[in-house]
Amino acid sequence: MAATLQRILDIFPEHTLVWPGHEYSLNFINFTLSDVDPENVILKQRLEDVKKLLGQRHPAVPAELRVEKLCNPYLRTGKLSSEKKEYLKKSSSEVLRILADKKAKFSKDQTQKQSESQDSFMNDTNS
Repeated sequence: MAATLQRILDIFPEHTLVWPGHEYSLNFINFTLSDVDPENVILKQRLEDVKKLLGQRHPAVPAELRVEKLCNPYLRTGKLSSEKKEYLKKSSSEVLRILADKKAKFSKDQTQKQSESQDSFMNDTNS
């Protein structure tokens, strides 16, 4: 997978539009800011842009590959392995595996929080 992603980065121009299969921009940005790259100023701005778009009932996708290269940790494995202590000197494949594991845990935690919130709401309305 790392080689395929790198090939995409090498072949396609910066203005290429990236169309994911689902609108998950907000969730993925929250994951990246909380668990991977909390100091990423460009990603923080992207968060505000996405919130604004979604608040206006507009999709936050597609995004230009240029933006994804700056914000998406799956496309930044080389940079992460040279800058972030946790990923230092790891191969792109190893960084991708770590990121996938973190994302799975983040998603599980988010699902649990939503479930707890719904349970709490139901308990409050039934009281």
